[in-house]
Amino acid sequence: MIFLSADGGGTKLQIIAFDEHFRLLANVKGPAVTTRYIDHDTVYKNVKATLEEVLNSLPQDIKKVNGVPIIDRIFRCSVIPAVMPEEVLQEFAQVNHITVISEPSANLLAGLLSPDGMLTISGTG
Repeated sequence: MIFLSADGGGTKLQIIAFDEHFRLLANVKGPAVTTRYIDHDTVYKNVKATLEEVLNSLPQDIKKVNGVPIIDRIFRCSVIPAVMPEEVLQEFAQVNHITVISEPSANLLAGLLSPDGMLTISGTG
């Protein structure tokens, strides 16, 4: 299974891909992705380019259907309206689940040290 975690805002979009054993498969940092500072078309292009780099970084033996990578779950934490990675990703990958969580929720999950936990602190949110 492949999982994606995306953190984006006014300075960057960082996406990591990992498997069910929490092995890091890709870690890609792209340009800003908030429409607060740049136009929608540029944000879309930035998200698409970053996601394509992530998918191209994945091992060749990942599960695919008709040549399309299968992403089991996307975890997204977003505080500013922007082009959402899962909207763009669905153009060239199959996404099974999308989990949207707040920054406080992400921090609490990580603090509990549960297998589902992850901590990402960045930006000014």
